[in-house]
Amino acid sequence: MTLSSQPVATRIFAEGAIIGVHVLYGFTTVTLILALFGGFGALKQKKWPLIVFTIGMTLSCLVIVGIEILTQAMKTKLENHMRNFYMNILPLTNATESDLAVLDYVQRDLQCCGVEQGYMDWNNNIPGSCLCNSESTNLCVVAPKGSYQFTVEGSVEDQSVMIYAKPCLSIVIAESMFHLNVQSGIRVGFILLW
Repeated sequence: MTLSSQPVATRIFAEGAIIGVHVLYGFTTVTLILALFGGFGALKQKKWPLIVFTIGMTLSCLVIVGIEILTQAMKTKLENHMRNFYMNILPLTNATESDLAVLDYVQRDLQCCGVEQGYMDWNNNIPGSCLCNSESTNLCVVAPKGSYQFTVEGSVEDQSVMIYAKPCLSIVIAESMFHLNVQSGIRVGFILLW
């Protein structure tokens, strides 16, 4: 399956992951080349490769420190940017198809419903991505009658339909900040071991 035939939300996340992999390849390649210079300089007892190795590794360390400082400084801006993105989707009845695809993906993946006010953001048109399943770990509530436009397989007419209670905005921001903190921890570890 090609990237262009995938749903919009999956394509957006995949493109971001591909960019990250390319950056990792570039950084690893530069580090390997610098290590080869250092090994060559030590083996042949030449000064210039050792100087290239030392300057290159020092610059790499400074780049990592700079990225870490920039990341810490941009945390609140990133949080505000995500909040603005999701708040601009509201009202969900007027959202674009690509925005709804992203929100649908987020609702299924993070087990949440709506943006800020939970399922109430959807008015009387709650999508199937808000539906709780048997493996749900997040809190579920009974959907108001007539507020959803889907049928549940194997359900009885009088049976309650359970949907996710938590809105997605707070969960998306918390998840993003968690991953940002993990990345920061890895960078600090690299800096300390460098």
